[in-house]
Amino acid sequence: MRSRPGGAGMTRGPLPEDTFKEAAKIAARRGTLKWFHRADGDSSHFAIFGLNFVSLVGIRRARRLRAGPEEISREFHDTIARLKAAVLTRHVVRELWLCSYHGSWRFFQIVGSGLAELDREGRPVAGPCIAPS
Repeated sequence: MRSRPGGAGMTRGPLPEDTFKEAAKIAARRGTLKWFHRADGDSSHFAIFGLNFVSLVGIRRARRLRAGPEEISREFHDTIARLKAAVLTRHVVRELWLCSYHGSWRFFQIVGSGLAELDREGRPVAGPCIAPS
């Protein structure tokens, strides 16, 4: 696995290296990981290639990890909009992964104009699912 690319274009500064290492561990359980070399305005950090899907993943640090989907959509509107710009096909999904300052995670799939919460394995969940590191 290649080391993570630089964090250019992030409004709160680059994410810590440990965040990317943990994200790589989570992603590796779901498929093959491919890091992207980020450019200004690019929100995807990596792609996960599974048997029947490709997930384009953007990672952000969240101050309020327990916020509801509406608040998360507002706070990360720009990131979500850039991920939505990626071509969507039957096999391509777009995901927003949020990490707290304490290492807990939440995962969302961008669906239409909203967010659907996922567990660590990428499966839909009915309610909030905060995953400790």
